[in-house]
Amino acid sequence: MAGGDGQADPLGELGDCETSVLLQLRARPAAARAVSRFSGVAMVGIGVLLLAEQLAS
Repeated sequence: MAGGDGQADPLGELGDCETSVLLQLRARPAAARAVSRFSGVAMVGIGVLLLAEQLAS
């Protein structure tokens, strides 16, 4: 979707819930950092578990 200035609206394709979460994280940089760190740690943890499972078989 395009905004009034002719640029694409980055939130235009998201639903209300996703937009609300993104706006809350923009307003709270500490929360955004915490979510990013948790997400990164979770991805690394899942990768380690999958690797260990692969090596065990």
